[in-house]
Amino acid sequence: YAVAFAMLALQFVSGSVQHISGHITNIGISPITAATVVSGVMIGAAIGKISIGYFLDKFNTKLVLAVYSLFGVIGWGGQAMLRESNLLILAAVILGLGQGVCLVALPYLIRQIFGEKDYINILSVINMIGAFAMSASVYLIGLFFDQTGSYNLGWMINVSAFALSFIVIMITLGKKESANSDLENS
Repeated sequence: YAVAFAMLALQFVSGSVQHISGHITNIGISPITAATVVSGVMIGAAIGKISIGYFLDKFNTKLVLAVYSLFGVIGWGGQAMLRESNLLILAAVILGLGQGVCLVALPYLIRQIFGEKDYINILSVINMIGAFAMSASVYLIGLFFDQTGSYNLGWMINVSAFALSFIVIMITLGKKESANSDLENS
């Protein structure tokens, strides 16, 4: 359930990327810069997908997840608070790096936690949940904007989604380690 929650929350975040250009123009910055910010997200996501996979194979999983979740928090927080073009582009690249948690780390964790046997069945169900969250986020973030005149509520939800997903994943990994330790001791 924790992994399903993390997928739901982080795919919600992924869907909200579609509103970034609207956010940038809404705060009075040019459409050209808005397009550059979105490109920054895509560049960050490409780098994030490659690098998180490498780091998960080479380093402590919890540490890697902490760093990439922090990227998500910093990037989305930056989108909410920053108003200078170059800083918004930098925040976009950073939030793109954080997208690696959803796109690579969650499938990786499903395999680590549940093993090869049930991987396909679990991943397909969790991906379906994620697809629902992604489509709902496009609507809900737009609705929040319509109600408040700002995308900041949506961006703060994204910050919370990264933080809560990290917490539930850490709890799940802790329980897995505890169960493995109990098996080794018996």
